[in-house]
Amino acid sequence: PSLANLKKFHFRSGKIKEIEGIISRTGYTQESSGFEFYIHPDDAVKLWNLLLRQGEEFGIKAAGLATRDHLYSEANLPSHEETKSITDGLSLYKTHPSYFHLSKPYFVGQKIVNKLLEFPAVKEEFHYKEEKDKVRQTPLYEEHLKLGARFISFAGWKMPVCYTSISEEHQAVREAVGLFDVTHMGVIKIAGEHAARLLVDIS
Repeated sequence: PSLANLKKFHFRSGKIKEIEGIISRTGYTQESSGFEFYIHPDDAVKLWNLLLRQGEEFGIKAAGLATRDHLYSEANLPSHEETKSITDGLSLYKTHPSYFHLSKPYFVGQKIVNKLLEFPAVKEEFHYKEEKDKVRQTPLYEEHLKLGARFISFAGWKMPVCYTSISEEHQAVREAVGLFDVTHMGVIKIAGEHAARLLVDIS
């Protein structure tokens, strides 16, 4: 059966021009169409360029995180931005004492902690040194550079936030096809009015 006939939120294994993977049907609204391709990282560049090349006649455009987040908001879908739960300082100290430097001259929440903990009689001079985590790159990083993408750090990855403009990319998803890099999770995504037609054309 044609992959374009796949029901929404259903999955199946398949091939796109000899690239094996799992394909799922998605979409931001009831009217819109989208597909996610779960593939091996080694096949990411091949599939990305295939979709860009074959999608030219359908008006395909690479779209960044800013466009995706805007579409999520319109469809009342949850954001994938990192969130931090709120924990009171004392509970956090009991579970992770190494997070606290009691020798600091002052810190937020010190008054309540003062009543329950013993502090050093003489406080040492404290210097904060930020630890820098290495930001990883997706398999498509070099392809994004070729397209002139602007990047941000997202969940430890260097991700394209925008290629041209949010309005232009948003319009492509609404009226043609948008192409999204989610390869830090093993996924390449297309979405838009002509997404199904593009898939039929390729397969």
